[in-house]
Amino acid sequence: VRGIELKVETDSQRLDLLGYGVTKTDALTTELDRLQEDRVERAERIIDSVESRLDVTLDIESEPGIGRPNIARAIERSDAPYDYQGAFDHLIRDGGPCYVPRSITPLDRGIDLLTDACPVVSLAHPLRYDDPAAALEHAADLDGVERYYPYEATAHGGPADDAVDQTAVDEAIDRHDLLATGGSDAHGETLGRAGPPADAVDAFRARLRKAVR
Repeated sequence: VRGIELKVETDSQRLDLLGYGVTKTDALTTELDRLQEDRVERAERIIDSVESRLDVTLDIESEPGIGRPNIARAIERSDAPYDYQGAFDHLIRDGGPCYVPRSITPLDRGIDLLTDACPVVSLAHPLRYDDPAAALEHAADLDGVERYYPYEATAHGGPADDAVDQTAVDEAIDRHDLLATGGSDAHGETLGRAGPPADAVDAFRARLRKAVR
């Protein structure tokens, strides 16, 4: 299933939207090109800031697709006194001394772009945001919510923790008749830490089949 994750800006916080079964549209391509250009320019500024602040040279090129995880790994490989997580915590985290903000797509624009290009648009990892309740308020405008997600694995590097209270997520899914999507959000080398059960997969497949008829 071809997919896309698009970060969007609301009045209070940034959210991640997941588009499943994405097909190419001119409008989405134009926006992605703009974001990719901004991503490369932002990475260059972060790299320059880190190198200047620490008097090190990072072995990394600013190219399409680059993000802060790539820069954090380059910091870990360098002579800087930081490992991967330390690079985030002390240098490039949001608001950190070497942080550079991104140009983000507005929420309404992002929903329109993905709705035109994807049969299923879902809210990613709703319990990771600073204000999950506010994030879930936008679920009514979407097709699904990422219900199955390795919150504890993301935070601590361990297995997914089923003890995370998903009551608010389940209530939003029931209230707005949403699909329950899921995934590993794997930024490292370990895949398959989380995913939807068979009944959720069946519902997801049925929605995709309906969309292509």
